Amino acid sequence: MTRSGSPYTYPEIRRIRRLLEEGHRPAEVAAIVGRTTQALGMMARKRWGMSPRRIYVAAMAQRLGRLLGLGHPVGHAAALLGIPTTTARHYALSHGWRHVGPITTGHWVQEEHPS
Repeated sequence: MTRSGSPYTYPEIRRIRRLLEEGHRPAEVAAIVGRTTQALGMMARKRWGMSPRRIYVAAMAQRLGRLLGLGHPVGHAAALLGIPTTTARHYALSHGWRHVGPITTGHWVQEEHPS
């Protein structure tokens, strides 16, 4: 227990964040650090203001965006990340990417936001 009363030490907190950003699912992270998923969720909401799932999804969407930007088809990018293709499409669409062209030969482009 730290001086602030938290059952988490600072190195443990950094490790949890790093594991989530590397693409480990919240349940896997909880098992690695020896906590319950509920306790991990409560700590993440208190410390970072978001659930562990949102941190994981944002990290996966960022990695997916890099692969799409390199020209990988969404199915190949999903396979590289170890997620289903439909999930990869959802992440891409919800994080500023859109599909242009025919379904079979089209490609993904990042939407530009007017400044």
